[in-house]
Amino acid sequence: MGELKGKTALITGCNRGIGKAIMQELVADGANIVACTRKQTAEQDAFYRQCQSEYGIQIYPIYFDLSDEDAIRIALKEIYSLKIVIDILVNNAGILNTDGLLRLK
Repeated sequence: MGELKGKTALITGCNRGIGKAIMQELVADGANIVACTRKQTAEQDAFYRQCQSEYGIQIYPIYFDLSDEDAIRIALKEIYSLKIVIDILVNNAGILNTDGLLRLK
């Protein structure tokens, strides 16, 4: 434990499922997190506070939609303004293009 102390990971889509599980593993190993999700929820905020308290790490929540180029630009400016080094990138968020070959009925 603690191998990632002082490192910072940026994770997209970390509000549930695989992304949240990855985040839990990284914080348990001491990593700070730039948590990129589409929407802010009270449940997610409580989870961030719990992780920070339990593991003594920092979580920087950034809320934006990865399908919106303008929102991405704004989010990148916000991330740059944190003036932190990103050591780990976990690009977990997925976007399904229903106009392509895969169509959901």
